[in-house]
Amino acid sequence: MNWVELVFDIFDIYAMRYDQWYDKHRIIYEYELNAVKSAKDRTYRPSLEIGVGSGRFAKPLNIDLGIDPSESLLKIAKGRGVNVIRSVGESLPFSNNKFNTIYILITICFLDDPIKTLKEGNRILKNKGNIIIGFVPKESKWGNYYEILKEKGNPFYKYATFYTYREILDMLEETGFNYNEIYSTLFQNPDKEETIDFVEKGYYKDAGFVVIKATKS
Repeated sequence: MNWVELVFDIFDIYAMRYDQWYDKHRIIYEYELNAVKSAKDRTYRPSLEIGVGSGRFAKPLNIDLGIDPSESLLKIAKGRGVNVIRSVGESLPFSNNKFNTIYILITICFLDDPIKTLKEGNRILKNKGNIIIGFVPKESKWGNYYEILKEKGNPFYKYATFYTYREILDMLEETGFNYNEIYSTLFQNPDKEETIDFVEKGYYKDAGFVVIKATKS
């Protein structure tokens, strides 16, 4: 079994545990979702989410279609009314210039090849289409927190690769995107009781979740 198969297997085995995280951490989820909603303004359909998981973002964002390699997570997403296809971001089963908006939310740290995935996203986006990436910056206190969980063998983060804000921008530039909007949230400490947070426009180094909206060049 190779690295990619191991990651798929983890999400199939722990699908319910993964999905229940959003109920357990409702406040964090709410602000992550609000940051993505801010970036969603002035975008168009049809839309696709790469790494749809259990549909926790696709459903409230009214994303038209989601892909994921995990059959167990796709089953949960489908139960939420999300249209899904089993696939991977590195080899998207769609024709060129098909979508107006693509979302990659949380997923980029679990991709086998993020550059290849972004190139595929560029291929299937229509001219001037948008890509919206939501991620935990490696340099943030939340990134440090998840790195510790990774070192301790957390089944999800064990195989994750976290990226800095600058690394994500470089990836976007390399794959033919111009970033134009950025939103930040999760300014609270990860080891404290969850509390009310806020979304700020722009990048803040102490934010635990950052959303970048970029346009196909």
